[in-house]
Amino acid sequence: SMHASLVEVRGSEIVDLLAAPSGISGVQPRVRLVHSELQGAHREAIGSQRVLTGLIELGMSRRLTSANAQNSSSSRSHAFLTVELVKETKRADGSVDNDVTHMHLVDLAGSEKFSGHDSETLAINQSLLCLGKVIMAKAREDHHVPYRDTIITRMLRDTLESECTTVVLG
Repeated sequence: SMHASLVEVRGSEIVDLLAAPSGISGVQPRVRLVHSELQGAHREAIGSQRVLTGLIELGMSRRLTSANAQNSSSSRSHAFLTVELVKETKRADGSVDNDVTHMHLVDLAGSEKFSGHDSETLAINQSLLCLGKVIMAKAREDHHVPYRDTIITRMLRDTLESECTTVVLG
């Protein structure tokens, strides 16, 4: 089976982009991060490529954007699409083994020149800096890797610590 979740990190908040907006104000529900696991994120079953594409389009339409000097519709957050693949294997004794694989596709907000009063830009730049520190510490095989410095590095900790393939696209 396959499931997907799509959240965005806005400063210190994690917002569920697939759950229906709540209340009259239409605010997207918040999600909690416990260790490196999202709690309360809406998970949607994926039966086809069309369903996954529809989920991505829905979530991205709810993403926070605003104009800046370089772009009229700049993302003001980091988006995390997680696809969970579960393979069930039945054993001879009737029990079931589940092999679970997660694939994270992350769209990081771009760094921008800081004007001195924009806390949103500061939070974006700080989280990108912290992710860079984690990647460098992993590459140098440091004993201490600063995962706890920001939400995005805590969210990716399990992935970055395991035997996985990480690809960064510019």
